[in-house]
Amino acid sequence: MSRVEVSPGVDADADRRAFTTAATIATAAAVLLLARHFLSAGGGTSWSDIVAVALFNGIALVVGFGLVVPKALRTSPDTAALAALALAVLSVPVLVVFFFSGAPFVLGYAAWFLSRTSLVQAAGGWRPRATEIVGLVVMGLSLLANVVLLVSAWNPGIPH
Repeated sequence: MSRVEVSPGVDADADRRAFTTAATIATAAAVLLLARHFLSAGGGTSWSDIVAVALFNGIALVVGFGLVVPKALRTSPDTAALAALALAVLSVPVLVVFFFSGAPFVLGYAAWFLSRTSLVQAAGGWRPRATEIVGLVVMGLSLLANVVLLVSAWNPGIPH
C-alpha cells in the first residue's frame, strides 16, 4: 500500500476515477478550442497557426494530464499540493504568451482539478485554495480570449 492510501482523509480510488474523467474533459476542451481556429479560418488564420495551436494544446495535455497530475496522485499530500501549485504558476505565463490556444485552459484545468482532489485537500493550508482560484481565473481568461478572438474574426469591423 502506498503512502497516499494510508493518509487520513484521502480517497485515492475516487481521485483516480476522477482523473480519467478530467483527462477526457481536458482533451475535449483542447479539441474544441482548436476547432475555434477552423471557425475563424476565414479571418486570416493560416494552417501553420492551426498546427501550432494543436501542438501547444498537445504539449499542455501531456504536461498536465500525462506527466504532472498522474504522478502527483501517487505522492504525499504535500508533494501533490506543490505540484498543483506549480501547474497554477506555470499556467499564468502560458496564458500571457499562448492566450490564443487551449494550452492555458488545459493547464489551468489541470491545476484546478488537482487542487480539488482529496489528496491535495488533505495537505491543508493556503495552497489548495490558491491553486483552485488561479486555475479558475486562468480557465476563465483563456475562454474569454478565445471567444473575443472568435467574435472578432466573424466581425472584422470590431476593433481588436
